[in-house]
Amino acid sequence: MKGHGAEDLFNNLYSFLEEAQFDIKYCRGQSYDNASNIAGKYSGLQARIREKNPLAEYVPCFAHSLNLVGASAVNCVTTVSGFFDFVQNLYVFLIASTQRWELLTKGLDSNQLVLKRLSDTRWSAHSAATKALSKGFKNVKTVLENIAEDPEEKVEARTTAAGIAKKMDQLEYGILLELWTPILDRFHKTSLKLQSPQLDLNEAVQLLTSLKEYVNSLRAQFDFFEKKVKEITGSTSYKEENQRKRKRSVQLTRHDGSADETVFSAQQKFRVMVFLPVLDHLRSALCKRSEAYSGVCDKFGFLRNIRSLEQSDLRRASRNLIDTYVDDLEELFEDEILHFKEYLLADTYLHQNEKELKCSIELYMYRALRNSSALQDIFPNVATALHIYLSLMITNCSDERSFSCIETDKKLSAKCFG
Repeated sequence: MKGHGAEDLFNNLYSFLEEAQFDIKYCRGQSYDNASNIAGKYSGLQARIREKNPLAEYVPCFAHSLNLVGASAVNCVTTVSGFFDFVQNLYVFLIASTQRWELLTKGLDSNQLVLKRLSDTRWSAHSAATKALSKGFKNVKTVLENIAEDPEEKVEARTTAAGIAKKMDQLEYGILLELWTPILDRFHKTSLKLQSPQLDLNEAVQLLTSLKEYVNSLRAQFDFFEKKVKEITGSTSYKEENQRKRKRSVQLTRHDGSADETVFSAQQKFRVMVFLPVLDHLRSALCKRSEAYSGVCDKFGFLRNIRSLEQSDLRRASRNLIDTYVDDLEELFEDEILHFKEYLLADTYLHQNEKELKCSIELYMYRALRNSSALQDIFPNVATALHIYLSLMITNCSDERSFSCIETDKKLSAKCFG
């Protein structure tokens, strides 16, 4: 590679395909992370490939998308950024001394997790860090208070421990901890599922949509989080309530005149300016990401529901697919899909074992066609449509590793579906 620009990447890829005698006109899908040089809408690698072949559908990497959603939500509010800095500083302070770390491990119960560090490139680390702190919150605070009161500790260490323990008394940080712990856990579990070889695009979109609705449901649970944190920390006041209130500048008052101000309580201010913006930003980012997959799902989504769709809906969906892939699907596809619906309804094995299937219904149908030459002769266009759909990548690599470390062994292939 002589450069990392979109043109350099395209020239290298195109040269490789020509040398390997792969015709790019047969490409039906491409997937990358969200770097602008490859995912750019107008001049990225994916756009340049689609200039050569419009049927090379671009599917952004789902796992990378979830990482970006979380990262953008953290940076949208300074209080949230400060909270994660606090989580990291707590870990760094305790791990910096073997003596302090030993006090921590002894102070935690046997079923509690030790503190974890954050990582800019592995968002699963955020989930592990918040979960560990949430589970051992009281014990960690007790360890910090013991360090702060230990006369044998250095003054700097005692002061730092006291400062961190004081922050743990703040309702703001407690609420953010209890809010982010389940959110990051849901993001982490969803991300792992998105890397499953058995996952198809419809299920991936369904997971993303359900995650969006889950985040939206938390907007009405502020009182629940506040009550829970008060029980854990024993604190009943916000940081702002203990600070001197700022007054409007006299000069501004003389210039603009006096005006009635809307006065928020510390609780209302935190809810309106921190709690809700975080959830709204997460939901907005998830909506934006899901739009990137809606076009593909509109084309192929009906394949999952063949047995339940009406004939008119099946004809409409199959016609749309024929008009898109004019060189791949014949006009007979409409009637084939109707015939294939009746075949599936008569499939006794599928009817009896659908819940126990270890693959998606689309993959089951494709395998049934591939394993029977007779069925391939009867439903050739159905097999082609399923082949195209199942070749579209959902996730092109694992986000459970550093983005800067390229995984080149066979494990990567096992995580890719297509």
